[in-house]
Amino acid sequence: MPACLIVVGLLMSAPPARADDGGPGDGRHALKGWELYSWQEGAAWRFSLLIGTNRRKFCSEVKNPKGALDLAGAEEALGRLGELENVSWNGPARPQAPCPIARPPSDMAARLARVCQRRNLHCTNWDERAP
Repeated sequence: MPACLIVVGLLMSAPPARADDGGPGDGRHALKGWELYSWQEGAAWRFSLLIGTNRRKFCSEVKNPKGALDLAGAEEALGRLGELENVSWNGPARPQAPCPIARPPSDMAARLARVCQRRNLHCTNWDERAP
């Protein structure tokens, strides 16, 4: 029984797969789509693009410094996704938000939306605004 708990603990502590895992090739595919998160750190905006799951993400996963992206990095990560992939932007209006997250200024959001259009991605919840 203790060995089973150790395995579960190791699985729970592993960082989630990110869009930038696996090298520079195009066409990344995720069965349950992708989750985009954004937040502000001081004057800078950060993003994370995580593989979709059926569970809520922990704040430590969403805001993991090893996977945090700037705007150019987020554009690049979205640009590597396969055509027709689903990308849900988990914004502050979503009840399952794991920690304080926010939407960037509209010009930044528009840049990411253009990548979605160019790559023919299904981007959902991109027009949400915080209440």
